[in-house]
Amino acid sequence: MDLLNLLDGLIPLQCDELYVNEASAATAVHNGEGLIEFGFYSSD
Repeated sequence: MDLLNLLDGLIPLQCDELYVNEASAATAVHNGEGLIEFGFYSSD
C-alpha cells in the first residue's frame, strides 16, 4: 500500500507536491504558501 492510498479518505489533503522522507518516516506537504511538515509512524 502506498502513502497516497493510505492517506486517501483519512484526512482532507490538497497540495501541489508531496515529499516523503523514508529515513525518518516524515512527510512534508507544500501547499503553495509554505512548507508544512508532520511526522507519523505505524506499527503492526
